[in-house]
Parts: sequence; structure tokens; C-alpha cells
Amino acid sequence: WGLDDLETASAADIARDIEERHHSEINRWDRQRGREEERVVGGQSSIAEVSQQSLVPSVSDPSLWMFGVTPGKEQELVFQIMNKCVALARTGKPLGITAAIAAQSKGRIYIESYSEPAVLEAIRGVRNLMGYTMRVVPINDMTTVMNVTPSKKPVRKNDWVRMTRGHYKGDLALVKNVKDS
Repeated sequence: WGLDDLETASAADIARDIEERHHSEINRWDRQRGREEERVVGGQSSIAEVSQQSLVPSVSDPSLWMFGVTPGKEQELVFQIMNKCVALARTGKPLGITAAIAAQSKGRIYIESYSEPAVLEAIRGVRNLMGYTMRVVPINDMTTVMNVTPSKKPVRKNDWVRMTRGHYKGDLALVKNVKDS
């Protein structure tokens, strides 16, 4: 499309042209990967399968580094590392990490980066972080780090509960009294 063509073309013509280019790009991408051209499986196209697969980490994604920290200090340390990252980026010397994460595991934080020296620079001078516990998280385990477990809701008087331990394990019980702790 040239400038003169854009002035005379209708919106429908332009939209049709964009869709055609989009579909031809998808087909070209599928052929390069050795896949069939957009096969339909159970009403879903292969595009959905490809987009779902792209959510899984690959070798070209940044590595995830795990560190042991003082339990209870996880979020504080993540804020400290990210503040350091922002401060260095403002001075024109970016740190080179893409994320710092305090997952639900106690005593652990994760730093995402393409290079190990960038991670070492990010943790330099950070207290309560045990640098000697640094480990690379395998690609297969990266998604399990981000799994969120639902928090337990508090038990109240007259609630029905399922016993999980002891002689009455598996039994249903009615809560008669709750002690504040």
C-alpha cells in the first residue's frame, strides 16, 4: 500500500489485506517449523497449541537462579534487589536481571537473568541472602516455582471441617469452639 492507495482504499479493503498478510505469515511460520498448515483438532486450531507451548520456558529464555535467605525476609530482599536494579538503570548502568521473585517457598528467592555475572552483581552487598546457596533452577522446574497454592481460610465456630491427622483422620467434624492463638 502506498500513500495514494491508502487515501482511496476503504477500511474493509485495508482490514482484508492485513488479515491476508497475517494468515500468510502464520502459514510461513508453520512451514518453517515443519508443521502442517493450521490443522484443526477437536475444533481448536494449531495456533492455540503453538501459543500454549510458547508459555513454557525454553533454552532461549533467561535462567532462574535460586538463593537461600533468612526466612521471613524474602519480600524485603526482593524489594532491595529491584530497587538496586532501578537505581543502577537510572545511572545508565543497567544491572542485567529481568526479575526478582519471592515465591511461596519459605527461605528462598529467585532471580531471573540471562547471565550469571549479572546475578552476582545484583546480590552483592545484600544482607540476609546466602550467596553460597546459589543454584540454577532446571528449565523443567521453572513453571513449578510460580505455582500458587491457595491460602487456608480461618476456621470459625459452627464450621464443618475434615480431620487430617490422628485417630479421627478423614472424619467430618463440627467446630464447637475456637481458641485465639
